[in-house]
Amino acid sequence: MQPWFFDLLGFTSSGSVFETCFFLTLAVVGGLILARELRLRMPWSESWFARCLGGAMIGFGCWRTWAAQQGDLMFGAAGLQIPTYGVAMASGFGIGIWLTWRAAVRAPDKPLEPIKVLDAAFVIILVGVLGARCLALLSDRSSELLACVGLEGAGPSLAECGQLLRFWDGGLAFYGGIISGLLAAVVWCRVSRVDTLALGDLAIPFVALGHAIGRLGCLAAGCCRGAACDVRYGITFPEGGKVWETHWMQATTAEREWMLEHGSSLPTYPTQLYEALIEALLMGWLVFVVLPRRQYVGQLLVHWLALYAVARTILELFRGDEERGFVVRVVVEPLNALLGVPPGEALFLSTSQTIALGMFALALGIRWWATRRQPLQGG
Repeated sequence: MQPWFFDLLGFTSSGSVFETCFFLTLAVVGGLILARELRLRMPWSESWFARCLGGAMIGFGCWRTWAAQQGDLMFGAAGLQIPTYGVAMASGFGIGIWLTWRAAVRAPDKPLEPIKVLDAAFVIILVGVLGARCLALLSDRSSELLACVGLEGAGPSLAECGQLLRFWDGGLAFYGGIISGLLAAVVWCRVSRVDTLALGDLAIPFVALGHAIGRLGCLAAGCCRGAACDVRYGITFPEGGKVWETHWMQATTAEREWMLEHGSSLPTYPTQLYEALIEALLMGWLVFVVLPRRQYVGQLLVHWLALYAVARTILELFRGDEERGFVVRVVVEPLNALLGVPPGEALFLSTSQTIALGMFALALGIRWWATRRQPLQGG
């Protein structure tokens, strides 16, 4: 797996040649933005931001292109390091927003003005990322959080607080993003006088797609990993990474010899790929099965909430990242034997499984309310 995006592509992300190409491209994109605004001849009051952005990109890109030619490198000897995790997450957001906007444009009943999709997306994503980060900190980085606020160690630490803000290096809990994003959507819809369930039906298939893309970033970062396994399709992570270090600390002598021989971690269940596939299938189910037969507003949202909750509960049985935590540790020895899990190891109830129960209950509640607000056809 590759934590850095340019390494994954096989590019050298350092040196004057790279910075020249990078900043020259930035200037060209800025020129295209500015040229488009000038060609449209929009009033200054409606196009000032795009014109200023394009001009700034041209100016900054040209300046840094010239500086790179002089040997003044902005990214230094290490080069530009963009996390693969961050690229996947940003791609998921971008594709999801674009497809939701396209759906709003093409929707025959126009449940949401296309321009409002962008407003809603900005609010929901901002609050969702904050919520995802907060839940991740509370569930698996509590010691760093305590060090930041001064409840552990010598006192408050700005350095520790700064590290906690680096969400692009990993450390986002999907459930935290969904919960906070749903709350933000409800509040935004109330303020903007938009039907919350209509927005949910419009956006949720593409939320699933965006999540599927984001899970590929988890695979690259080695987070949300599966438990060690002996199945043929198990995946390994390179020596020196977080997964390798965790396995090394817990491995037997024979397992350590295997790891040294192969230069990798022990094989693990590809849970990141499982979840990406599940979300892709859920998107297909919503778009091609539920949507053509929709009987009430909110039905797509209800289906996703319920089906994802069930799928995530099952998927947690194959997860191996112990830091995700358990609310209540429940051991079911026959199930452990069936899955090949060591005796005495808990399979229920992890933090995510507990939230999944609440998500399933929420789906039932929304269905009850939505079908009474707008009864099922023929009922």
